[in-house]
Amino acid sequence: MREAEFKAWLVAQGYAPTSIATWLSDGRKVDGAYGLDEHFDRDGGASMLAEMAYSRADEAAGASNPSAIDLSGSFYANLSACRAAARAYFRFCNSEARPQGRFGELDREAVLEAVAACDAVGDVAQYVADLDLGQPTRYWLVLDGKRYPSKAVVRDALARRGSDWLPGGGECKTALERLGFVVIDWPELNRARDAFLRQMPDFSDFRAAAGAYWDVERAYKNGLIEQAKAIIARQDDDRAVGESLYRLLSVGGSGLPLSWRTLSEVQNADPELRDRFYTSLGVLARSDGPLEEAVPAAARELEALREAGIAGLRRGEVLSIPITVWATLHPDQASWFKIAKIDEMGRRLFGRRLFPQTEFRDADLAEWLQLMRALLGLLDKEFGWHPHDLFDVQGFIWVVGNPDSPRELDPVPVWMVTSLWGQEDGLPRFVERAEWSLLTDTGSANNRRVREMQVGDRIFLKDFVPRARDLPFDAGTGIMAAATVFLARHTRSLATRRTLDELRHALADIPLMPITRLPWQAVRIDRTNRRWEALFRLARLLLQRDWQATHHHAKAPDGLTLLFPMNDLFEKYIAVLLRRALAGSGIEVIDQGGHRACLGSFTGGHLETGEVFRTKPDIMLRRGREIVAIIDTKWKKLSLDPLDRKHGVSQADVYQLMAYARLYQTAELMLLYPARPGQVCAERAQFGMAGGSERLRIAMADVSLDEKALAEALGVLVMAPAVTKASPLPQAVG
Repeated sequence: MREAEFKAWLVAQGYAPTSIATWLSDGRKVDGAYGLDEHFDRDGGASMLAEMAYSRADEAAGASNPSAIDLSGSFYANLSACRAAARAYFRFCNSEARPQGRFGELDREAVLEAVAACDAVGDVAQYVADLDLGQPTRYWLVLDGKRYPSKAVVRDALARRGSDWLPGGGECKTALERLGFVVIDWPELNRARDAFLRQMPDFSDFRAAAGAYWDVERAYKNGLIEQAKAIIARQDDDRAVGESLYRLLSVGGSGLPLSWRTLSEVQNADPELRDRFYTSLGVLARSDGPLEEAVPAAARELEALREAGIAGLRRGEVLSIPITVWATLHPDQASWFKIAKIDEMGRRLFGRRLFPQTEFRDADLAEWLQLMRALLGLLDKEFGWHPHDLFDVQGFIWVVGNPDSPRELDPVPVWMVTSLWGQEDGLPRFVERAEWSLLTDTGSANNRRVREMQVGDRIFLKDFVPRARDLPFDAGTGIMAAATVFLARHTRSLATRRTLDELRHALADIPLMPITRLPWQAVRIDRTNRRWEALFRLARLLLQRDWQATHHHAKAPDGLTLLFPMNDLFEKYIAVLLRRALAGSGIEVIDQGGHRACLGSFTGGHLETGEVFRTKPDIMLRRGREIVAIIDTKWKKLSLDPLDRKHGVSQADVYQLMAYARLYQTAELMLLYPARPGQVCAERAQFGMAGGSERLRIAMADVSLDEKALAEALGVLVMAPAVTKASPLPQAVG
């Protein structure tokens, strides 16, 4: 193992000294047992890594150490660490030991010697002056959170190797990056800092637990981090943990990092694929291995699931899902991830295109993390902002990338002029012939100003635009784009969602911003855009949730007439309240899940799974893999006749619940109806099912109660002894 060169490469990558020491130690173990350089030359290390494979299942089965490394303690944890060190060494071997061309005499050790020389001088300006160079303006080398003048460092390093070549700033940047170092565009980072402070005017540093940044970016993330840690601490299996984590990070709040659309596609996927998806996230969340091992393994499993049939796992999801899940549990190692934001950061601050490949690559992940660590150090040591972890770096990037961020003024003058050509409309002449003239020289101050126009200046017409085609509030405000996304989150119709997706695609150039930040006051409706007024008012009603009451109000005459499918609304409302009521009980509430099919090909034996006539119970209560109860909601009236033994329950509804009992092997079933005025939230009756021990309960929920009271009543109603201690029914045998 080329330890000195490997260590220099790790330093260039921005790893902490403790991480470097650990990887060097683990690398020595692997090198002593296998010979890292020999295995890299043979097959890139693939056969060696395959021999070192050791899973959680192997550990549970008590499997022996499969490798040639002498290990004590946990084979799983130790082999994970050794594999991570070996993968890092192989990435080092794949990188350029020396840049090509005239930089051939430059190496990492020479660069680090030049950096040490700069530190010894103690003053960057003096160090640069000693090399007969001017003060750097744009590119700076970043090491351990400190800036070094990149051109001066490279020229110094070349001189230390006997070269007299004097490369320019761009060439020095390229050479340093090929050696694995990070070079920042310092003026661009300063502009990003200024944009951040304009949006967060009360910001002092990241330690403050109050203010705009805390309220918008940090407080809710801390809450999600704690909830995620509580989920993985439960006794649930990996599959249940994975589903709970994905739901936590995709539905039920604003600013969540994962896509509810992907959740919907996963829920509608083949049950086996769905289980694999959630299990992979649970295994990832509970992994004791290093990030460099755990995240790539999960990403490749998602790629396999995409090929197997979950088409919604596109490139962005394959990247964001495992990185985001890991980051939520390890915010010191990674951050939430959105490919568009990350790509913008790479181009703007580093001049790099990140994650350029269509498939997941370990090297792309390592490059992004290296840049994030570099930014963490700069925010800490250069700006003095004391970031807690990489979530603060992500928060900085997200805020800076906000389209509502004030822009610097364009230095090119812009002239506002009349659209009139005498008494005629001058728009056609202006658009078609790029011609505009000052017809009458009155000698006024405005006329004199117009004569100051220069070639290259911009002008626009101020009086009216009779052929306006674009929405007056689409560009720059984001209102229409926000309304499109808002509606897409709430629609259940595939046709409507498809239409909204097409609209969002048409508005793809318009960045999204939080609804609370939409610049409503910037919109001006006048005679030129009057035809869009109704659409604008509708968007405002939807986004501001300004629903009308049942009485007329002079200041709020506008409103919406909506028809709700009450059975669906009742079902969703009950599911949401049950989740609140059963939080922390170990019982998970799943709505519109299951998807088990009733019938399959007849074989004469026991049929394990069906193929046709799929079912979707309204609400399932699940503990781990066990379905402890099924609730079917019905927006119907129960009978008031005390002599009605059926209580007004439909025969078809009973058949439906009997089918659920058979398919899902559960003994607890409930038909839940809305209570009439004056009735309480309680059980109305209960029945046993002929031929078995299943219980069907008829119950009512008083939706007129406030949400907290109704949630408590529902919790008491469903947490009957038979539910809390339910066990699956015996399986039929063929």
